[in-house]
Amino acid sequence: MKKLTIISLIMASVLFLSACSKQESEQKPEQLPEQTPLVSAQEEQQKPEIKAPVIKGIETPTKEEEQDAKPSVQVLPPTTPVTPAPKKENCTSLECLAELAKTCGEGQVVYHYSVPAPFISALTMSGSTQFVLKGKDASGQCMLSVKANEAVISISEEKRAEWKVVGITDVDGVHHEVTDEMIDTQIKTMNDSLVGAYNSITTCTGTGANIATYLLNAKAGNAQSSCTINFGEGATVCTFEPGLTCIQ
Repeated sequence: MKKLTIISLIMASVLFLSACSKQESEQKPEQLPEQTPLVSAQEEQQKPEIKAPVIKGIETPTKEEEQDAKPSVQVLPPTTPVTPAPKKENCTSLECLAELAKTCGEGQVVYHYSVPAPFISALTMSGSTQFVLKGKDASGQCMLSVKANEAVISISEEKRAEWKVVGITDVDGVHHEVTDEMIDTQIKTMNDSLVGAYNSITTCTGTGANIATYLLNAKAGNAQSSCTINFGEGATVCTFEPGLTCIQ
């Protein structure tokens, strides 16, 4: 009987404690501990840094800053004047070439002629000469080259008959009868002397105006020249009127 009484008391105590615990849980709501939001290290670095505004006063610029602020001026080296290229033209006459020579241009023409022979006007010299304008030389003078392609001296039948009738008078004043053989011998001698001049080139320098005058004189058959042979240099220096210096 006593044993049952102790068990009953234990059971009653357990029930009482259980009822008390249930009552407290119903009266006080369960409170969860506050959680601090987690922020990663990367998010912490990405936060914008707020800086306090800095107020600057008026500052005087330095000399270096003033130089930088000035517009830069590019200094170009002096330019060398450009010499215009000489005028070029394909001429077919001495008149065209003479006009081109006035400006020291470049061009050429082959001139065919038939004029009285030098020293003996009763004879005729026929041939062709190539005139070439070559612009200016280093000293600014105009250049002209003259090439004798061919030249032949002849006599007309009319003049031959006239010589045979009139005859000739030598330097001593003695009159001689003229024959065909004498005339042919004289012409052959003159033509043989011209062979050495074939394909020879004479280079002349002078002003454009003087070259133009010389070309027109050559066309008219009254070109004049005087030459000096320099034996030591192997060259012939001539002056073609008006005032051309020519070397052959």
